[in-house]
Amino acid sequence: TDQFVYPIRMNTAINRGYRPGVLDTEGKLIRFASACSPWIYRGDAFPNHFKGDAFVCAPAANTIKRNLINDKELTVSGVNAYPDRDFLASTDERFRPVSLSGGPDGALYVVDMYRGIIQQADFMTPFLRRESERRKLEQPINLGRIYRIQSNSHEGSSLPVFSQLTPDQWAELLTHSNGWVRDKAQQWLVWKRPDTTIALLKNLANGSDSLAAIHALWALDGMGIDALELSLSLIDHPHDKIAIHARAIAARQAESDSSIKQLSAALSKNKTESVERTFHRVLALDEFDHEASDQPRLKIASQHNENPHIREALLSGLEKQELHFLDHLLHLSEWSSESSGKKLLIQELAAASLRGEGPIEVGHLFQLALGGSWHAAAIREGLLIALLERDKPLQFPKDPGIKDPRFQAYLQWPGHQPSTGNQESATGLSSKEKALFAKGQTIYGSLCASCHGANGEGMTMLAPPLVNSEWVTGHPDRLARILLHGLEGSIDVNGKTYQSPKILPAMPPVGMMSNDELAATMTYIRRAWNHSATPVTSRDIQRNRDLTAAQPGAYQVSELIDFSDN
Repeated sequence: TDQFVYPIRMNTAINRGYRPGVLDTEGKLIRFASACSPWIYRGDAFPNHFKGDAFVCAPAANTIKRNLINDKELTVSGVNAYPDRDFLASTDERFRPVSLSGGPDGALYVVDMYRGIIQQADFMTPFLRRESERRKLEQPINLGRIYRIQSNSHEGSSLPVFSQLTPDQWAELLTHSNGWVRDKAQQWLVWKRPDTTIALLKNLANGSDSLAAIHALWALDGMGIDALELSLSLIDHPHDKIAIHARAIAARQAESDSSIKQLSAALSKNKTESVERTFHRVLALDEFDHEASDQPRLKIASQHNENPHIREALLSGLEKQELHFLDHLLHLSEWSSESSGKKLLIQELAAASLRGEGPIEVGHLFQLALGGSWHAAAIREGLLIALLERDKPLQFPKDPGIKDPRFQAYLQWPGHQPSTGNQESATGLSSKEKALFAKGQTIYGSLCASCHGANGEGMTMLAPPLVNSEWVTGHPDRLARILLHGLEGSIDVNGKTYQSPKILPAMPPVGMMSNDELAATMTYIRRAWNHSATPVTSRDIQRNRDLTAAQPGAYQVSELIDFSDN
């Protein structure tokens, strides 16, 4: 160019592309930014191995990414299908893909906004504005377009004219290789409700084509057909997805006392199942009377409490019954031994109980929090989380007996009147920071506690303690960088050395979390367990992202001992 000299070919209209850590040595974006309009491919105009892959637009980078999806044990993850490129990329800086969709022909359709400038004026740097104007990227603004993408070796589907087909033909289209066609066939069946197709749909539900079986089940449900008996026969189907959908439909259709008992008995069988099936068994149980489903829930809570998704599913169906369920758990012999998952579930039940119970129930809840058992300690931690959310102290007719000084600012009884100043000195958190703290507690329970323990006590063979750790309560930037990039090697915490095999050889990075999520997690662990370190903001996290964008991998402990802001 006549103004700038670049050693490599690059798009100079990338906002702040000149900053370290934005572009790599080839001029490519390091991070996939401006992600929008994810689309799971279900068509038939690509080779079969594309089915189930996720396509995502990145208009700021002039690309579309393809992710290979792994759905395992309730956790969905994706990895770039091409290690050094994207599915579609354009050298035309006006190419701005903003929306994806599958078509009736099985192809992938791309809506291209086609504009050179897509940033809001307030976010454009002088450099970007100058570059955009120099290359006339502000014009044109009315040339949007739609692209159709298909494989050269496949022409895709021909579009059925549904109004000219018979109901049986609609049902047969549930076996079609194109998801758009299957969806439309199911839509016509639900719309027209042809009784003549019931037998055919039931045969499809019992067939070997799993996608057709699932469509057939939901078509019957949408048509208002009694499919309870059919669904019950499929809730233990060898194919996970068929079993899961059958459970959901059976739960929807079980209305009479006898049918509820029949389904509850089927779901209550103490059998070994995948985590995914167990999760959906809990969701199916959510449809029933809580008393009737107590025993299967208790079994699931005892067997799967380490899984955060199943803990959430259990809680979701216990509205106003959390204390009742907690009481039952505490009397189970399996709950005499301590574990991280058990402590977290007790904390979550205690917090939920306090949020919704009346005076008598609250008194009972605080009685359970007394004493030195691990159960009581877990209940106290849960109560503190709920108390942090309150605007006013919780009132008692007399001293509830909690000796933990952390509670004094949140409780009121005759002779004890906490002041606003006492509350603030006890917490040091604004209302916004309290919300961040509560969010961090949820994230910690689902992500961090499995290695660091429910109360930050650390776990042998996994991770060192966080309680009173100088790595947690020390300089927040050091902790932020560990979370962003990970940490390797032995580490000293409170004068004690932790190294493999006492702990894992490395802590993996969690930089894929948003700035707000990382700030919430850090705020929680820096204020929980009697810590009094300063809270953290999302701006703190972004600053550290920018400063350490060139970090090649996990930090070594030695790199962070003499920590500075550089």
